[in-house]
Amino acid sequence: MLEICSTPYRELSGVGSSPQEPRGLSWVSQGFPGRTSRERGEVSRGSVSLSRMARKGVKLFEDLPIMESPFDIMELTDGEEKTLNIQRFEVGHSVIKVRYAPIEKDIKILRVWVPREDKPAGMPYWDITSQTLIAQLLEYLKVDGWEKNQYWIKKFGVPPRARFQLVVTPRAAAT
Repeated sequence: MLEICSTPYRELSGVGSSPQEPRGLSWVSQGFPGRTSRERGEVSRGSVSLSRMARKGVKLFEDLPIMESPFDIMELTDGEEKTLNIQRFEVGHSVIKVRYAPIEKDIKILRVWVPREDKPAGMPYWDITSQTLIAQLLEYLKVDGWEKNQYWIKKFGVPPRARFQLVVTPRAAAT
């Protein structure tokens, strides 16, 4: 289960570590009055300060747009299969809290819209957060004619070492 923190933020500028601030700790946690994270030039998304993440060496996807909520994460169990008839897609990023690790990280998200008959409840899209599955799908979604294909996905294993089998077939030939 992923928990998404998605508060819009401005572009990062002048990101750097203050010599008075210990690495990984904010002024607020140190009890320095009068200096908010905004005054220090930090940009906050939920409980995460992106400039602190950058100083810690966390990879940020600043070149991608922020993925807006609501999120509908596609979570498959080990051995579960899903067929997607993707109508359109969007690549973005957001900060997540991972259930199996006490960390927050900025990750790429692939949002794929599917027909209402394929997903009758909730939002008309799935948000895919598995970086290996995103890489596999984007190889096909970058090619002209991607919307004419059907994408069959099967998950093997559990996070963080889960892997996916992807089979792409033309929609007309798919059963």
